[in-house]
Amino acid sequence: MKGDLHIPAGVEKIEARAFSSCGFDGQIYFSEGIKQIDAYAFAYCEKLSGSLELPESLTLIGDSAFTGDKSVTALKLPSELTLIYNNTFSGCSSLTGELVLPEKLLVIGDLAFARTGFKGELVLPDTLVSLGNGCFSDCKNLDGLAPMPTSLKNIREGAFSSCSHLKGTLDINDELTYIGDSAFYGCESLEEVNLGECVRSIGPGAFAKCSSLEKVSFNSAPDYYTEEEKHPSFPENIVLPESEKSSFYESCEAKKKEIKEKPTEEPEESELFADEEVPYIWTSSLTGWEFYGAGENADIVLIFDGQTVKVMLNGRDFDEADYSADPYDYENKTIEIDDLFCGIGTLKHLTMIRDNYRDSQLSGEFIAPDGTVSEIIFHTGSEEYLYID
Repeated sequence: MKGDLHIPAGVEKIEARAFSSCGFDGQIYFSEGIKQIDAYAFAYCEKLSGSLELPESLTLIGDSAFTGDKSVTALKLPSELTLIYNNTFSGCSSLTGELVLPEKLLVIGDLAFARTGFKGELVLPDTLVSLGNGCFSDCKNLDGLAPMPTSLKNIREGAFSSCSHLKGTLDINDELTYIGDSAFYGCESLEEVNLGECVRSIGPGAFAKCSSLEKVSFNSAPDYYTEEEKHPSFPENIVLPESEKSSFYESCEAKKKEIKEKPTEEPEESELFADEEVPYIWTSSLTGWEFYGAGENADIVLIFDGQTVKVMLNGRDFDEADYSADPYDYENKTIEIDDLFCGIGTLKHLTMIRDNYRDSQLSGEFIAPDGTVSEIIFHTGSEEYLYID
């Protein structure tokens, strides 16, 4: 099949892999009315060329929908789009010009624009709450990044890694709390970084191999990886706060000790299985999974192991506690935890609110040091799945 590909009027959904690896060598033309393009629908159509103009009626683009379409040269996104899924345009290396993102965009998924050729300054919309792992990695033609929107709470692993022409000053907003592992690794032209007031965790290698970086301004005391550790967060020439561990991390350790030293009542021994063999426990399916905190809590990770749950803070082992659950409770799936401290509060209860192959989600009761109770979400997949019904 050669020439242009026309999607006719009346089509509302393009099924998964419908045109994957097709031989069309012209442009795709979409009719208004299309609402959904499923996963891999046009993946690896390496000869498709010209501009990819997606209709305004489109509200959902599935994982890897256009990945590997290396001859497409321009992109127009629908103005009402709120989610860009994992790998959607990854490997579309001929996409050039300025990338204009929709004004209502909430989440950019893992590797969504990795290895694309967009140029100029990248402007993130004011509604954006999360940047996925490697979402702009290896975008070597981007040469600037506008100040971060105040809605953005975290920058995940490798988000801008190997963006070698990203230059000038990087301004991190005052609401952002976490800069992940290797987030700006290999940004060789970046010269200055201004960290916001709420940054509390900077992951290993976050600014490693930033050979032109001369100044980092600290407006908080974040936990970062030092030169004495295997993957320091910053190049060795950067002047860092004197404390080997940040005041945030130290205060967390002190608070954890205080909580652990409080006397607690001995729990009553359960008689539920006194005279019978314990059946298959639904929580065994949690073992080994990493549950990531969402939004401003992205630096907190829970790992289940048998009847113990461990919390990691910015990649470091931080605390662990026993947990219990009714093995017959397949409906509510509630977990009780013995005072698990997560750095900014204590986790008491967890409830499974979604359990599928894409993303398992836990809702937790979170108690701050001042006694305030709030909800905290942990999940296994990309952050976009928190916004999907």
